[in-house]
Amino acid sequence: MKTYNLIPLLIFISTALFNVKVYADIKTTTSSIKQTNKMMTVFIDALNADDNQAMRDFVNHQISPTSKDNLGSDGAKRYISYLSGQKAFHGKVQLNAITRNEKTADSYQIEARVKSINTELWYQLKLTLTADKPYQVNRLSIEPTQGPTGSIDNSPLTEQQLIKQLDDYVQRISDKQVFSGAVLIAKNDKVLYQTATGLANRAFNIKNDLQTKFNLGSMNKMFTAVSVLQLVEADKLSLDDKLVQFVDATQLPEGSVDKITVRHLLTHTSGLGNYFNQTFNDASKSKYRKISDYLPLIKGSPLRFEPGSRFGYSSSGMLLLGLVIEKSSGQRYFDYVREHIYQPAKMINSDSFATDLPTPNLATGYLFNSEFNRWQSNHYYRGVKGGPAGGGYSTVQDLHNFAMMLTQYKLLSKDLTEQAYSAKPQYNSPGYGYGFGVGDDYSGRVVGHDGVYIGVSSLLSIQLDAGYVVIVLSNQSFGSVPVSRKIDELLERVR
Repeated sequence: MKTYNLIPLLIFISTALFNVKVYADIKTTTSSIKQTNKMMTVFIDALNADDNQAMRDFVNHQISPTSKDNLGSDGAKRYISYLSGQKAFHGKVQLNAITRNEKTADSYQIEARVKSINTELWYQLKLTLTADKPYQVNRLSIEPTQGPTGSIDNSPLTEQQLIKQLDDYVQRISDKQVFSGAVLIAKNDKVLYQTATGLANRAFNIKNDLQTKFNLGSMNKMFTAVSVLQLVEADKLSLDDKLVQFVDATQLPEGSVDKITVRHLLTHTSGLGNYFNQTFNDASKSKYRKISDYLPLIKGSPLRFEPGSRFGYSSSGMLLLGLVIEKSSGQRYFDYVREHIYQPAKMINSDSFATDLPTPNLATGYLFNSEFNRWQSNHYYRGVKGGPAGGGYSTVQDLHNFAMMLTQYKLLSKDLTEQAYSAKPQYNSPGYGYGFGVGDDYSGRVVGHDGVYIGVSSLLSIQLDAGYVVIVLSNQSFGSVPVSRKIDELLERVR
C-alpha cells in the first residue's frame, strides 16, 4: 500500500491558517486605527465648527458616561464649558499629523499635532479611548508642544529685535481676544519691555494699564512660603514642626494628620488635597473671607496619601500654612505678608483685596461662556478674598520688585532663599522647592510660580543664571500661556 508523507501538507495547512489569522488581525487593526483616528478628526471638527453645537454633540455622544460622571453630576456641562473655552481661545486649529495611535491593555492612545490659528503656536491633542467598540473618550487634553522640524525660526536675535517681535505678537493676539493683561521682561533690575493691553472691566470699557492689579491665582504661594521661612529664620518656627501644633486636629481630615510637618506643606507632600470641591462650588463665595472659613472644606476631604510619601499639589496645605504663620508670628496672615514682604519690596499695589469692596484699578477676571456665547465675569466662581494659597492681586512692576528683593537676598538669608527655590527630591518633591516651582531650561536654572484659575492666568519666571525676569498677568482664562511660550521661544534665540 502506497503511503504519503503528510508532514509537508500539515505544514502547508498550518502556515495557510496562520497567514489567514495574521491577515485578519492586520485587517482588524487597520480598521481599528481608521475608526480611532476618526475620533480625533471628529474632535478637531468640533473645535473648528462655527458654533458650539458640534462641541455639545461631541461631549454628549463621544465622551464616555464614566468620564463625565467622574466630574460630578454636571460633568457634561463642565466638559462643554472647558472645551468651548478652548475653542474660543484657539479660534481654529490646523492638523499637521496624527503622531500616535497605540493600543494598550485597556485603551487606545491617540495624539495629533496641530497649530492654533489664534495663538500661532503648536499643541498636542491627546485622546484616551475605550479599548472596545463603540470607541468613546475617557480622557482628553490640549497641551503645548514643539512644532515639526523646520517650523521654528532659530536665527539669532538681539534684545531689541526680541522686543519688537514680542510686541507685535502681543498686539496680534490681543486683537483676537486671546490675551488681556500686562507683560514685563527685565534683565536683572533693568526693565527691557513692559506693556498692558485689553480690558480690565468689559462692562465699563476700562483698559488695562501697568498699574492694573491682576489676580495672581496660585502665585501667592510664593509669598506664603517666604513668610514661613522668615519665621524659621527668626527661630519662631521649624520646618519639622507638626501641623497639629498650630491647627486643632479635629479641624483636619481623618488619617495620619499628626504626621504632617511644615516641610510637607511647603513641598506639597502632606497628602492634603484642594478645597475647591463641590461644596465650595455650590456655596455663596461671600462665606470665604477668613482663612478659618475654609476649614470645613479641608476637613471634608480625606488625605490622598501618607504624608511625605509622594508629591501631590495641594492648595489646602498652603492655606493651612496661613494659620501656621498666624500662630507663630502673633499677626494676622494678611498683616504679616503686608509688613514683611509687600512693604520691604515696595509692592505698593499688592494685597489680598476683597472683591466686594471698592479697590481702584482692580481687574475683573473673565471666562468665555458657551451658553451665552460671550465673556462672563468670574466673580461667582471664587472667594471674595484671596489668601495663603492664592487669589491675591499684584502688578507686573510690583512682582519685578519682589523678584529683585528675593534674588538679592533681602527678604531671606542666602541659605534659606536657595532652599526655597531648590528642588526637594529627597522629600519626594523633585520639581518643587518651598513654595516655588523649580526647573532647568536653555538658560540654566529657572524658578517661579504660575497661577491658573477660572478667569485668571499668571506667571512669574526668574532665570537665575541668565538674569531674565518674565512676568505675564492676564485677566482671562488661559491668557498668559501663549505670551510666556512666545517669550521663551524668543529669549532662547537672544545672543
